[in-house]
Amino acid sequence: MTDTAVRTNRISIRPFEAGDIEGAAELLADRQRRHRLAEPLMDPAFEGIPAARAAVEEALASDRASGVVALRDGAMVGYLLGQEKSRTWGDNVWVEAAGHAATDPALVRDMYAAAAGPWVEEGRKNHHVVVPATDIGLVDAWFSLDFGQQHVHAIREVPGPTFGVVPR
Repeated sequence: MTDTAVRTNRISIRPFEAGDIEGAAELLADRQRRHRLAEPLMDPAFEGIPAARAAVEEALASDRASGVVALRDGAMVGYLLGQEKSRTWGDNVWVEAAGHAATDPALVRDMYAAAAGPWVEEGRKNHHVVVPATDIGLVDAWFSLDFGQQHVHAIREVPGPTFGVVPR
């Protein structure tokens, strides 16, 4: 990606910079709040900026991490971060759970288009993304890019004690 911003429909997209961590943490915390409304068993810690910031920093921790931010009138409205994982996956990029958030799921398409070009130029053509299944808008946005379902992460309430009942 060049150092100049790409402009689409009043949205500018540029490379993610270290100074973008705080804005990304705010977007991630907001997405996590919505996710936990749909699934109350999720950890509430990630609704706070400190935990969200740490998660975004972890998404940037690899020297092969890169991504973009989407800005509308100078305010961050989305971000997308990917990093290479185990070589078991070949030449890859993973956008983990903390690797993306947006005020509008439609931004995912533009952000991915801007981020994926350089990844492919580097030879990293195997792309994966972790998306909250409860966010239908995000799921649809990724599916519209021809991503599909590969894994499912689940959460389950811990059953209470069962006195006198022997589990099978």
